[in-house]
Amino acid sequence: QVLATACLAIVDDFRRSHITKVDANVALIEAISTELFATPGQRVSTVVGPYLDMLNEVESEHNRPIRDGTRDSGSRLDEPARDTAEAPLSKVRSRAGSTEPGEPARKRSKLDYSSIEIAISTKKYQPLSANLERTDEILKNWAQDQKEVRKYLMYHKCAPEFHKSGWAEIVAGEYINLDVVHTIISSSRAVDKQTETLGGVEIKYGVSEVASRKITTDSDWYAAWHKAAEAVKFAFPHREAELNGYFSFIQKYFAQCNASAHGKVIRFDKAVRTRVGSSRRLELTDFREFEDLIFAHFSYDGKQRFDPDSKQSAGSSSGPTTSKRDPCRKWNSGECTRSAASCRYAHICSFEQDGHVCGRKHIKTKHVEDTRAK
Repeated sequence: QVLATACLAIVDDFRRSHITKVDANVALIEAISTELFATPGQRVSTVVGPYLDMLNEVESEHNRPIRDGTRDSGSRLDEPARDTAEAPLSKVRSRAGSTEPGEPARKRSKLDYSSIEIAISTKKYQPLSANLERTDEILKNWAQDQKEVRKYLMYHKCAPEFHKSGWAEIVAGEYINLDVVHTIISSSRAVDKQTETLGGVEIKYGVSEVASRKITTDSDWYAAWHKAAEAVKFAFPHREAELNGYFSFIQKYFAQCNASAHGKVIRFDKAVRTRVGSSRRLELTDFREFEDLIFAHFSYDGKQRFDPDSKQSAGSSSGPTTSKRDPCRKWNSGECTRSAASCRYAHICSFEQDGHVCGRKHIKTKHVEDTRAK
């Protein structure tokens, strides 16, 4: 309570132009650093975030000109208030006019969509489903002020818990990064979420969006998906059947694939949701539209069969081994402490002869022993 009161006082000083924004930032960091010095597990960047957002909001208010082209006495941003009686009036850009005094207003040209209409008339498009029509109408309306819509959803009393950038992705109708959702879920124990209400203002802090951890298992995906789907259903209640149908679709792939192949399912899901998020004509349940992605990720000759971020590739290999990864040098010398499944390198023989790697599942010293035996 004491810390929150002190921070709000700093924000109020900036609102009244008693201090500059730079001074306000420094004061906030100093106050929070002092308070959290003896509190393990809390990060200054986590707690200070909401207050920095408040400073940005105040700055936006200061930047907003009033009708007569002047600003109030507290509207100077990065310097204390001063007498502005003799200051010249600022030039205001009207929506249809120009910024130069005495120059006639120039009307903005009307947007020309004729080329789009021609394209539509020359190609037959399948009519959109009622679900897609409704979703597109909502997104078109929200596009007028996506930031305001995001705030409304975030701070609605019935809204499910979801992170800021995730709400922004939902409002824009874009692909939701489940890796970020997974990161927040997996780190929730280390950082507690707290809420304080002061002067009618509700402050939430304690959840930081750190560097995302990648989803690697089906259980990771299930947890992140349910969290994201809950938020999407809150914003678009009419999409519940679509989301439930897609979950069942992906769940079947997880069930039919070995655990070692779950990475393919996760990458396939990303590809599908990226495609749907980039189009206003697709739903997650338009499974026929994803046949090329299914081939790319699950067929033997598919381009996405292997994880592009790993060292395993679809290239040729010499020797009897089926692994495409580099051999583990530490395993060959008896020093590797990882299991074959968790090690980033293959537990195979690294012995090289005539430019070829042995690749068998024995350590390199076996070749030395065989040579001595001969």
